[in-house]
Amino acid sequence: MATWKIMLGLQALTTTISLIAIIVYMITPGREN
Repeated sequence: MATWKIMLGLQALTTTISLIAIIVYMITPGREN
């Protein structure tokens, strides 16, 4: 079994989700001020 492929896919998925979350956070107007 190529477990490194699964790990690589998970890492890519996590990076994509993180980027989307950051973009959404930047687009969403700040709630503090």
